[in-house]
Amino acid sequence: MAVDAAVGAPVIGEAVDEDLGARPTERLPIRQLLQISIYWLGINAIWGGVGIFNQERVDQLAPPGEAGSYLNLMGWLALPVVLLVQPTVGAMSDYTITRWGRRKPYIVIGATLDVVFLIGLATSQTFVALVVFVILLQFSSNFAQGPFEGYVPDLVPPQQVGLASALVGAMQTVGFVTGAVLIAVSYRLGSFTLPLIFLGVIELATAAGTFLFVREGKTARPRKGKSWLAIGLSAWGLDILKERSFMFLLASRLLFLSGVNVFLGFNVLFLCR
Repeated sequence: MAVDAAVGAPVIGEAVDEDLGARPTERLPIRQLLQISIYWLGINAIWGGVGIFNQERVDQLAPPGEAGSYLNLMGWLALPVVLLVQPTVGAMSDYTITRWGRRKPYIVIGATLDVVFLIGLATSQTFVALVVFVILLQFSSNFAQGPFEGYVPDLVPPQQVGLASALVGAMQTVGFVTGAVLIAVSYRLGSFTLPLIFLGVIELATAAGTFLFVREGKTARPRKGKSWLAIGLSAWGLDILKERSFMFLLASRLLFLSGVNVFLGFNVLFLCR
């Protein structure tokens, strides 16, 4: 599953970045809050389905009794991509200037590549090919997700952040359940290929909705001569360690979600044994 920690956010604590300006103050209608949140449904539909697909497919490709070990290996190989891509690309999107805004190009590219890599995943015939396409899918998904997460701090005023977060959680849950149910049903029908591609179409549709209907917020940060490498590395500055409340939030979130996600990563194997 793709990691969903906030990246590219211009505000930590009460500080205001002079390059990005103050937080928005105008309340948004529910329709716009839904538009900002809808892409979460597409992202989580993919990972809700892929999580089940991986367990079923690895069980078919791994030596008898080794499916759990092979799944664990796959997770460790994909983990660096999950950790590195999302914050780095999210930071780079803060400085990106295009005619479509600073977030949308990354979302379109990432969502399009998701469909390509899902086709590769669905047609993989070896464990090595499966791992390669899982890693590529993690890359493309997080390539889009990092910049997308910047929309809440870009567009949502402080008094609506709680509501926006609730809508994000609802879309994540609906998407995850949709993907899991679709792939579970496809398992009974004996074919994963078309259902996996359909998950990609769902994600591409929600990305298109984001591209067409979500307005761009703040202007991009001025680069001031910084290279793109320096901008990407800026996501990994140690100054964040000074924000103790934020670090505590990250640690508590890690501990809270670890058990759930470990179970979801092996639940099919566990329940079918």
